[in-house]
Amino acid sequence: MTVKASCLKVKPADIIIIALLLTGLLLAAGPLVETAAGRELTLAESIDIALENNLGLKASQEELRALKPTVDMAEAARYPNISLSTSYVRMGGDAEEIEFDVGIDWIDDILNEIFAEAFEPPDSIFQTEVTLQQPIFTFGRISSGIEQAEAAYQAGEAGFSSDRQELIHEVVTNYHDVILSREMVDFQRDVREQVQAHKEVVRANLEAGLVTELDLHEARVALSEVEQELMEARSGLELAREGFRSLLGLERGTRITLADSGEELLGELEERAVKLAGAEDYLDLSDNPNLEQFEYQQEASQAGLSLAEAERYPVISLMGNYSWEDEDFGFEDSSWSVAVNVSLDIFDGGQQRAEIEQAEAELRQLEYVREEMEDGLRLEAKRALSGLQNARSRQELAGERLEEARAHVDLAELRYAEGVGTSTDVLNARTDKNQARLTGLQAEFSRIEALADIYLVLGEADKLFEVVVE
Repeated sequence: MTVKASCLKVKPADIIIIALLLTGLLLAAGPLVETAAGRELTLAESIDIALENNLGLKASQEELRALKPTVDMAEAARYPNISLSTSYVRMGGDAEEIEFDVGIDWIDDILNEIFAEAFEPPDSIFQTEVTLQQPIFTFGRISSGIEQAEAAYQAGEAGFSSDRQELIHEVVTNYHDVILSREMVDFQRDVREQVQAHKEVVRANLEAGLVTELDLHEARVALSEVEQELMEARSGLELAREGFRSLLGLERGTRITLADSGEELLGELEERAVKLAGAEDYLDLSDNPNLEQFEYQQEASQAGLSLAEAERYPVISLMGNYSWEDEDFGFEDSSWSVAVNVSLDIFDGGQQRAEIEQAEAELRQLEYVREEMEDGLRLEAKRALSGLQNARSRQELAGERLEEARAHVDLAELRYAEGVGTSTDVLNARTDKNQARLTGLQAEFSRIEALADIYLVLGEADKLFEVVVE
């Protein structure tokens, strides 16, 4: 942007006052970024902060950690299950005594005396039991369960990678959205200064009798409109900064100021992206985490189908038991047993068949969804590449238009100063110039957004981060 400075005579006292005012404003505004360094954030630093602090990514990471124990639980089914149980029973009250009555007194006395203690119930019972159960052959139930858990965990890893790349994509686009919003504020300030200067020229010409009150009215209306647009631009900047702060996971109230990423970096990323996505027929989507996630989900679904089919067959397991029993704490009497157990569901009302059909349908559904997603990603890559080329063309045309608009402004101002032009001509010329500049800024943002989209589709957002860091 070209800034025209008018020749003004400034007194030394005015310079001192202006310096004091600027110092006060800077002190009141606080640091550019509420960090220990108190400086602007670069794009690389913003990405690094977001990867460390973003709450959504933290939740995704915890979700992945929650999947890890499911693999351990599935693998634990291979090993024996050993359990230990102990019980102690204390009995009280008066138990009814057992008496023999065979009809002969002396025989009854002998029997009652011999068996009196044998039939007397004990006061307490202490029992300890160890049980072992080991699956011998499950016809693929255990192995399918392990495969399903591992595939689900790998799908979770791919999902986390997808969330991570989505976050990088959002940081890149939101970073430049803040920059564009900031440029919009500067843009509207420049426009306001130009309209204010024009209004003063109109006022001077009115006093000299060169123009009418209508010219001054038009200048005032134009200034009022610019003031409104400047207020909206400032509001948009605050919203963009707040959204970016939330994306980075910083505390509320943190003020953020960003450094420009630079045309050199933009050109480097663009050249690499065009090479990666330029040949649509050979577009490699193997690194896209969403497709990778679906592949693992298909593996998990296939394992689920195998698990459902295995339910048709019996389960063979080894069972062992060893127990100790005594009237008090001790291990006086013991017993043990070993058995081979075979269990098979003979009739379940069609439940197994229904589960198999359900698993087969889910597997087909995942295949259709994956094909649809791959086709959509290829279309998205084509759209982003086309958007990149269009944005680059718009930016080049906007640059040419801006040069022409500047020349038109100079001519309109000259014609107006000589009395052969109108104030409307000047305002229209300046509007065209400002619009050309704005179009260039928007085209640059569109280039960045298209670049980020291409890297995201290709699953290369991590590479984008590496290039930014370098």
